[in-house]
Amino acid sequence: GTPRAGMMMGTPMAGAGHDMAGMSVEFDQMYIDMMLPHHTSIIALAQAAQERLTDERLRAIAGNIITSQSAENEELRGHREGWYGSAEPMPMDGAMMGMMMEMMPGMGDMAVMQQQMDPHALVSAFCAGEDADLAFIELTIPHHLMAIRASEAALDEATREEIREVAKRVIADQQREIEELEQIAAEIGAEATPASS
Repeated sequence: GTPRAGMMMGTPMAGAGHDMAGMSVEFDQMYIDMMLPHHTSIIALAQAAQERLTDERLRAIAGNIITSQSAENEELRGHREGWYGSAEPMPMDGAMMGMMMEMMPGMGDMAVMQQQMDPHALVSAFCAGEDADLAFIELTIPHHLMAIRASEAALDEATREEIREVAKRVIADQQREIEELEQIAAEIGAEATPASS
């Protein structure tokens, strides 16, 4: 083709819409590019929370988040480099989030996604909470739910077995942590507000 056509091919067309962009980004890459910042933000929260949490079980969960999700990030960065030539995820801009919301339904609206992808937003929300333990629980549960929803989509949509393996692990680990967090929240809640006889 003419050089002009070649140049046109190299740049994504402005206003072409998510569907067209979605064709050029395969699901596996989209999953990696969503999980990397998503994991990074909860790791930042867990690190900030660890010293302020009073419940031993919550400290253990925070430690587990840091260990397991850091390891998953390393694994995902390795896959990304091997398959797509770079370990760095695409920047999480509006178009990227729009594509994710189409490819992985049920993840919440744009504002929710932006907060969950932003380590500073999560950490400042945690620091603003009156009760560190409850703040950690209330921020971690919806964050985990988003990862589970994305991972459930990956079980159906991913083309590579390695991605499905990561997705299965994310679902199992984070579902278990949500159950623990809900249990602890119920106990703390009960302690905080004794039932009137």
